[in-house]
Amino acid sequence: MIQKMSDKEYFETRGISQSFLKAFKRSPAHALWQLKHPKEPTDAMLIGTCLHALILENKRMFVALPESAKGTSNAAKTVKADFYLENEGKIILSADNAAKVEAMAESVLNHSGARAILDLGGESELPIFWEENDLTMKGKIDRVNPLGVIDVKTTKDASLAEFAKSVYNFGYHVQAAHYLACEAANGLPSDDFIIIAV
Repeated sequence: MIQKMSDKEYFETRGISQSFLKAFKRSPAHALWQLKHPKEPTDAMLIGTCLHALILENKRMFVALPESAKGTSNAAKTVKADFYLENEGKIILSADNAAKVEAMAESVLNHSGARAILDLGGESELPIFWEENDLTMKGKIDRVNPLGVIDVKTTKDASLAEFAKSVYNFGYHVQAAHYLACEAANGLPSDDFIIIAV
């Protein structure tokens, strides 16, 4: 079942995700802890979210905190508080992190291979659910296109040798198997799991 929903709705919907499976691999207690104690997004996660929106949906969901909001003075605190109120619902990044997101998006969109994959179109940020062994499974796929699953990953090093370590360390192979099963169960292209590493 494919269902459009917000990130908040997706994360509140019961189902076994690939991140749950990776935690379960450590132990059932780790998986249960993760369910009951969702993590606050880190700076790296926020950068990834903003990059996904910019690349996959041409949507700018972030703003850069102005220089005048830096520091601990009363004036800076006032500027910061006002800025947060004016930009409610947007992700607020430091000027440096906002510049990183823009540079990464430009790099991806100027890369001939990545551009060819993205130009095939498809649906982005797609929540998908399916039943397997009497369990409800779920996944939120970056993009589905005729090639299969397209996943955007930010990384410190996108070289083949170093990124192979990230695949193992972060369990991207588990994610690939989970998402391809999800695609197959919903009659979607499920031949390939393609990572655009940024």
